[in-house]
Amino acid sequence: MELLQFLKDEGYSETIVHDQQSRPIYYNLNDISDDMQLYSTLNIQPVRIEYFPFDARPYFVSVEESRKQIIYVQKGK
Repeated sequence: MELLQFLKDEGYSETIVHDQQSRPIYYNLNDISDDMQLYSTLNIQPVRIEYFPFDARPYFVSVEESRKQIIYVQKGK
């Protein structure tokens, strides 16, 4: 399944990652055209994606060979 289309189908409009100084960086999903662009924009190369939609702040985790990255998702903007 394509991650970008799945996120859009779930009603999400933004992803939020944090830089090395813990400042949030927002990406509008409508500005991204496909999964490859999404992965490039978020600087991830996932081996596996874990999705946590029922947390107070929904997010997914990109699991890679040597790291995990939390990516928050937000609806309605």
